[in-house]
Amino acid sequence: MTSRSVKILTIVVIVLFGALFALNTTDRGPLTPTDNELIVPGLKDRLNEIDSVSIASNDARISLVKDGDAWSVPEKSGYPAQVATLRQVLLAIADARKVEAKTSNAELYDRLGVQHPTEDGGSGTLVSASGGDFAFALILGDVAQGDYRYARQPDETGSWLIDKNPPVPEELNQWLLPGIMDLDAARVQSVIIRHADDETIEIRKENPDATAFEVAGIPSGRELSYPTIVNSIAGALDKLTLDDVIPVPDAGMNAATTTTFTTFDGLQIVVTIGSIDEQAWMSFEASVVDATAPADALQDEAEAEVADAGESAEPESFEPVSDEADQLPDPSDPRTPEDEAVTIKARTGGWLYRVEEYKSDQLGRRWDDLLKAESE
Repeated sequence: MTSRSVKILTIVVIVLFGALFALNTTDRGPLTPTDNELIVPGLKDRLNEIDSVSIASNDARISLVKDGDAWSVPEKSGYPAQVATLRQVLLAIADARKVEAKTSNAELYDRLGVQHPTEDGGSGTLVSASGGDFAFALILGDVAQGDYRYARQPDETGSWLIDKNPPVPEELNQWLLPGIMDLDAARVQSVIIRHADDETIEIRKENPDATAFEVAGIPSGRELSYPTIVNSIAGALDKLTLDDVIPVPDAGMNAATTTTFTTFDGLQIVVTIGSIDEQAWMSFEASVVDATAPADALQDEAEAEVADAGESAEPESFEPVSDEADQLPDPSDPRTPEDEAVTIKARTGGWLYRVEEYKSDQLGRRWDDLLKAESE
């Protein structure tokens, strides 16, 4: 490399360094380095007082409110909130410390993602919370270095690099308590799927150790695609979580399918599936029955109980008071079927759910889904 080339390269490096220095220092205004100062001083000591939280982006706003020990989401008609997610976000903000001062120039906020979300094209996420006489607001910007993030107090011009990356969900439904129920397929004695056109599929095990369900009423001349194809139906309520939820409409819902699960210990869950705006929605009813009764008698009893409950029942209270409340029931939990029925009613009463498509498909299976093609 010639002497001239070395000089040119040196000049280029100096210019680039100067530009970088200008972006990170000359536009900071009054900001000065800190000794790992908390971005929201005092929050950690006041976390238990917080009873209202708002998350706002450029195109959405989510609020969470606390009543007693229960958190709910007003935008979803007061459905229980995912407390564990909220706790993670607040704890991360409470522990976040300022690492390095960044720009105070509003024209450069977009480079860090710390624009106020109400501004045109604002890319920041505003997290605000209050409780008692304490309140805070913080604009979270782009993620930096994987575990860090840019942030800015909305009433201050200066921005900062902080040493935490609060895991703020962007979708409203990600703030909802996800678990609906968890029915282990090994417990299931029978499932009856009855469609509005009277097409009916019934599967049943004689004992819990059986490896496959017996299938009643297979159409003449047809056979199952493979012997255990219906096993997936029995697992449709295993770790069942929501994609969306709405209150039961005043006009109710025209049921297209009724699917009844009965366990060996007598827990019975009736899933009523209908369509709203061409999407499958479902409600749940739980009770305890005599599992030794004939299948038709169990179906009639279940349908009678659903009719008695009514289609427009008000939601029952459900209070997630700890991390455990966000979790699905442990299959090893020695609760009785009566206890399970009460829990399921409390969580699902008065609500319609949309679930993952593959789960919804299993709950509404038809013969053509289970049998070999007639030409085979």
